[in-house]
Amino acid sequence: MTPASEVDLTQVPGKTTWTPSEVTAALARLAEAVEAAAHPARDLPVHPHASRESLEKCLDGKYCTSPQRLVDVLHTLEVALGMGALQGNHPGHFGMFLPEVTPAATLAAAVAAARNPQLATFASAPGAVSLEEKTLGAFAALLPWDPGAAGMQFTTGASEGNLTAVLLALHRAIPTWRTEGLAGLPSRPVVYASEEAHPTVLRAVLAAGLGESGLRAIPTDDPGRLRVKALRRTITEDRARGLHPVCVVGTLGTTVTGALDPAGELADVARDERLWLHLDAAYGGGGLLVPALRPWLEGVERCDSIAWDAHKTLPVPLGAGMFFTRSRGALRALFTHEARYLPRPGALSRPEPWAEGLRWSRGAVGAPTFAALATLGMGGLGERFARTVALGERLRGALRARGWALLNDTPLPVVCAWHPELRGRSARKLQRLIPPALWVLPVTCRGRPALRACVTSGRTTEADVDALVDALDALRAR
Repeated sequence: MTPASEVDLTQVPGKTTWTPSEVTAALARLAEAVEAAAHPARDLPVHPHASRESLEKCLDGKYCTSPQRLVDVLHTLEVALGMGALQGNHPGHFGMFLPEVTPAATLAAAVAAARNPQLATFASAPGAVSLEEKTLGAFAALLPWDPGAAGMQFTTGASEGNLTAVLLALHRAIPTWRTEGLAGLPSRPVVYASEEAHPTVLRAVLAAGLGESGLRAIPTDDPGRLRVKALRRTITEDRARGLHPVCVVGTLGTTVTGALDPAGELADVARDERLWLHLDAAYGGGGLLVPALRPWLEGVERCDSIAWDAHKTLPVPLGAGMFFTRSRGALRALFTHEARYLPRPGALSRPEPWAEGLRWSRGAVGAPTFAALATLGMGGLGERFARTVALGERLRGALRARGWALLNDTPLPVVCAWHPELRGRSARKLQRLIPPALWVLPVTCRGRPALRACVTSGRTTEADVDALVDALDALRAR
């Protein structure tokens, strides 16, 4: 790829029209930039490697005061995003849930941004709304729900999905909640989740006005799964204290260990206790694509709602969360309002994003997910995720063979490991000794230090996994 500083697009600040030849040159350069970003060289560092001095020089403030040539702006983006960010597209990235982004998804996001449709109403963007509805419907079909009754939305991520679920639970459990708010509640609502649940569950409870004490953190077993007996006991105790249980949140794929809460058993609790069951499957939702993982997700279809982040399991950019509930009517009962410039609530016969989610104005955020699905197919997406699962098994086997202790237990490609010879060492300091073309996370797992590796990139190969094993094992001699 030609360095931006050597490219002359002969553009002037403020120019808004291009000749056909300029458009062709710009598109060619865009294609080169997308390809380079999507396939970084294996010997490049995974972590940010731009110095503070280079970034200060690059972002010297002039961009805030006067228009700049496009070529200079592109060069700034290359430095700030190419060297000044963790490279999720890198095959040596074994960090958080950040898969690679394909050129198809990238270009789809660019097309959507250029068209800039407003997806608040069906009438303003029927094509974009229909495209998202069809895309979400394809994933919702993995759950045996009534497709005509189910509600679905693209969200910013599971944070928004978890909050939506808590609000739906309150609305169903307490008929006066929408009109009277917290002031009119006869007893205090309570939400339940495991102690390993993502912090966004607490944020959802806080945003709903329930306070920190409105969330009960249920203990987990050794693999990190919510203890169902402890959940039942806590619910019984809370009812005896005059509290009002409304919702259980199960986690499918905890952040540190990838643990899967027992969805089927949680569904039994929710049925017996008349609670809303929400599943935070931000990462574990990818298991729905792999038949071999379905036994681990038994009972998922019995939940009331589920959040699944496409951007954690599919090759699409961040900001592509998906939220599903078995009842579109519940979404509309919660979010629909009267407004003179909107369709009357009683006349909502088509998908109306404004009436079915927290956000009002938004763009076609589902376009990259559509592109990933359309170019790879549901089978191809499943094969891609299954391949990361197989590489996770390869990583476990290789580390075990070299004497490493595996500290977590999950079918997902998340591996937390520690070697007895590293006793007394700091996981964070050891991480810094790993070659820059590889990236893992220092964590605490079951009260012990560990190095956590997760296979998320579709570009990662067996050779990359083997290189990671060698690099980790070399730490014993450092």
